Amino acid sequence: LQNLAFAVQHGSVWNATNPITLHTLGDAYANYGGAGMTLSLIIAIWLVSKQASYRRVANQTFLPNLVNLNEPTLLGLPLLYNPILLIPFVVAPAINIGLAWCAITWKLVPPIVYPVPRTTPGPLIAFLGTGGDWRALLLSLICLTLSVVIYIPFIRLLNHEGGDDHAA
Repeated sequence: LQNLAFAVQHGSVWNATNPITLHTLGDAYANYGGAGMTLSLIIAIWLVSKQASYRRVANQTFLPNLVNLNEPTLLGLPLLYNPILLIPFVVAPAINIGLAWCAITWKLVPPIVYPVPRTTPGPLIAFLGTGGDWRALLLSLICLTLSVVIYIPFIRLLNHEGGDDHAA
């Protein structure tokens, strides 16, 4: 609320009182598509998965993941009980938080100060939360791309694990 009050009072999101918060890092850059950047998991499945069951779950859960509801994906894929997928599930958000922290600290991107509904499409959260700053949108897309790159080797590893008919 202090950041919002600062932005309203000064007419700018730059130099907010508390630039580094859970909202400015986690919600905006590390957890869209739900916890673990599952939106990027779906994109990685679309790009490299050969398992029909994984592709089917990705197709069916894309829209909920786009609005940060990843429960269907968590239930449809063996995500939390599979150490192969658990690694990028933890690593991708951590790297995105580090990247966003650096960008905000070095004043390359303004912090998020405006409240954004939880079901806003993930890549738009930072853009809208900064009042429409294009750099925040660019950083969001970089985080999404980086997360997809992190997930791809693990999806390829799963391709070798179960064959084409491996059940999710």
